[in-house]
Amino acid sequence: MKKSFIRTVIFLFILASIVGCAQTVTTLTEDSDIIEPAKISDTGYLLMAIDTSSTLQELHISGEASLKLTSKDLRQGTNYILLNVEAGNYTLDKIVISNFRVAEFNNEYWSFRIKPGAINYIGEVYAHNVGWFDKTPRFELVNNASMALEFMEDKFQNILQSRKIIYAGPGEDNFFSLVDNVSKKASQ
Repeated sequence: MKKSFIRTVIFLFILASIVGCAQTVTTLTEDSDIIEPAKISDTGYLLMAIDTSSTLQELHISGEASLKLTSKDLRQGTNYILLNVEAGNYTLDKIVISNFRVAEFNNEYWSFRIKPGAINYIGEVYAHNVGWFDKTPRFELVNNASMALEFMEDKFQNILQSRKIIYAGPGEDNFFSLVDNVSKKASQ
């Protein structure tokens, strides 16, 4: 009886580990549009920034696919992250700060929609310690659309020229549309 119980627990643990696995992803590093023409109707780019006072271990995003960013992309400072992902609804679920500290997010403020064929900017995850003794950061999702556009113009100009950039974070922002309209009028 005892052996079968232990085997069942081990089997369930392994099954939960396999089912609950998130795909580890890393930011794009080359300025090359990698969305295949056949997948343009169901794939888009996710653009976000992480501004943190310390290196974070993991960032988990759930939705059409379960995604996990590691400390490689979550270093101290401001880091932009550009990923190609399936179009659809996503939620930033949790950030692992250390082995013993996890910040979980469970409201629609941390939800976003990736539109196919576009660069979807969701904002900047701002994670800074509030006080000297408090080692758990305060988290905010801040819209710095002008900085995101500057980053794309500097690092991913080819992708930016072939894809429309839109704001997909909480609330509404017409900054990218305004810049696009001004650019079109200037080129006429």
